[in-house]
Amino acid sequence: MDRKSQHKDIFKKKAKTFYFASFFLGQKTIEKVSLLYAFCRFIDDIADETHDPHNAQKELEKIKKDIEQGESDTPFIQEFIYFADAQKLDKKYLTDLLDGVISDCKPSIRIKNEEALIHYCYQVAGTVGALMCPILNINQNLNKASPAAINLGIAMQLTNIARDIKDDAENNRVYIPQTWLIINEAKHLLSAPKTKEYDARDACKKLLDKSAEYYEKAKEGYPYLPFRERFTILVAANLYRSIGHQIEKIDHKYWLGRQHLTKFQKIIKTIKSAIEITYPSFWIEQKR
Repeated sequence: MDRKSQHKDIFKKKAKTFYFASFFLGQKTIEKVSLLYAFCRFIDDIADETHDPHNAQKELEKIKKDIEQGESDTPFIQEFIYFADAQKLDKKYLTDLLDGVISDCKPSIRIKNEEALIHYCYQVAGTVGALMCPILNINQNLNKASPAAINLGIAMQLTNIARDIKDDAENNRVYIPQTWLIINEAKHLLSAPKTKEYDARDACKKLLDKSAEYYEKAKEGYPYLPFRERFTILVAANLYRSIGHQIEKIDHKYWLGRQHLTKFQKIIKTIKSAIEITYPSFWIEQKR
């Protein structure tokens, strides 16, 4: 399997929701998106699969330094550096992304407050939204499109956090702000709460309410995308948002584990997304 096929295979297996939406993109654009995703997966795996957080942090800091300097002795990172240069990806977003992943290299994670939550979401996902802009052929209005792309990344990450409350708690990671919770120990998020003080459903709802705000803000960026890319992002956003709707349908019972969309649900949501093509927000730049 050649490198391009490897990247696409990672994208297909690990990013099922966005891969489904990418059906509407051209082959060359899919290859570019796949390489960016493979890079994100590569650095995430260093943080998530390590048994030694200190070594993982050192490895990620080296990658960050390599990107800043523009060369690496790791073949895949060097390949990505060439790609990033060719696509004119902003190094600030790449280093901010790495800072976010580095912050995950700890035996336990707690988020202090809502401001820290949004900053974390910007680092690990908002940056990816901004990096996608040149890849999705936004040659003009990049400065106008990037804030909306960042907002979409933040919205999706908030959805991820709401979806993964139990999974993250199993790894002693709690991304819900401490100001939203009485709970301090992750173990209390692993099962149905025995008392109200251990019930994080209100916090889960807050995450989804906050994500809804960012999904709406992200719509301001649609008019800056070429049509195929625009429809792809619309579908991806609606599919991700629907994961939040699935969580709402089970009354935010996070202890039941991850919620998913079936292939049939994805198809129906895609068809419904096509209706949104007729909305003014899909075509017309919004005045601020």
